[in-house]
Amino acid sequence: MPKEQFLTVRINDKCEPLDRGDIYEDPLDEALQKESLGEVTGGGSQLNENYKIEYCELEVTITGELEKTKQFIINELNKIGIPKGSKLIHDNVEIEFGNKEIMAVCFSNILADEVYEKNDINDVLEEFDELLGEDGEMANHTEIDDETIVYFKGTSFAKMQKAINEYFTSNELCTNGRILQET
Repeated sequence: MPKEQFLTVRINDKCEPLDRGDIYEDPLDEALQKESLGEVTGGGSQLNENYKIEYCELEVTITGELEKTKQFIINELNKIGIPKGSKLIHDNVEIEFGNKEIMAVCFSNILADEVYEKNDINDVLEEFDELLGEDGEMANHTEIDDETIVYFKGTSFAKMQKAINEYFTSNELCTNGRILQET
């Protein structure tokens, strides 16, 4: 039996801990254990000086053959859809991978009360989903300071932005909002 080894998966995603578990941690752990290659033994989030999530990590204990397991992890996370710029780290060697681009749609949380009374953010998100079609999907969200940020992942930031831009610029709930590409 191969010697137990450890590696880190640094995910270029700003998801909250519960989302990290649902999106990445639990599915990867299940897949690794099913193939008897290892297990996810921990996870965390790196915060910046403003207490915003910069990225999240998974700690993996490998019980299978190292190179096979590393490739398995990359393949499984790419199936899930993991942001470009994610890294697999073992013995200070980083392998960059990922197949999704991230679009952050930032909504102001300080609009006039009438705007919130007349509009529902869920309607806006449903319209984004419709407009994005196969080009993107909502991944997660977070609230920071005076804004709510909703993250979408897809194969092309430019396609996602183009798909929602007209609606975004004309919707009252998007006033003072921004669309950013996360890297």
